[in-house]
Amino acid sequence: MLVGLTLLLASLVCPLHWLSDSLFLCLLYLMSQRNRQASFSLMLLPMLKIPAPYVPYLLLAMDLSYEKVLGLLIGHTYFFFEDVYPKLPRSAGTRLFRTPKLVYFPHRERLLGRLFT
Repeated sequence: MLVGLTLLLASLVCPLHWLSDSLFLCLLYLMSQRNRQASFSLMLLPMLKIPAPYVPYLLLAMDLSYEKVLGLLIGHTYFFFEDVYPKLPRSAGTRLFRTPKLVYFPHRERLLGRLFT
């Protein structure tokens, strides 16, 4: 949610034609940093395995546009403040970006348990 709002605010400053490219690369960056042990293979070359942390940069190199660079920068900023900064001794475990209580569903485990059992 924060990533989408940041992209919308960035589109006011610099004209972004498609927010989907930025959002996709941002989410791909977050997924690849959180799953560093995974590897991807391209559809055209299934024998070639690419480590997950390098996939966003590969997609950025294929089509270099400022929209994708912006998505990568926002994804890196979010990853740093959400996953790296709370582990630093100086931060004392504080998280700067918290999910609003409005988004939390209080009984989601119980509801999901009923739906999938």
